[in-house]
Amino acid sequence: MFIQTLTLHAPSASQKDLKKLVEEIFLPAARRCDGFLSALLEGEKLIINWTSQQACKAANQSLALIGAYLSMAASLPGLVIDKTSNQFELDASWIV
Repeated sequence: MFIQTLTLHAPSASQKDLKKLVEEIFLPAARRCDGFLSALLEGEKLIINWTSQQACKAANQSLALIGAYLSMAASLPGLVIDKTSNQFELDASWIV
């Protein structure tokens, strides 16, 4: 099993907001990727389990996962995606 950690930077976002972001946008795309096992949100850390490092690399390059990143960027003003470091930065000003 290979573990990948993505960091969602959203200092003023609630855990509920981050959970909704992960469940509604990220997970549906990740589940379509070969080798996806599970994902757990702990605070701002999204911990993803893949069957292997190759599965993780393939998923990061897949259209499904890239589509999820782009969907998040398009639908949430202030979300900045840094794919090179596997980190998301979210300007939580859009959260009421």
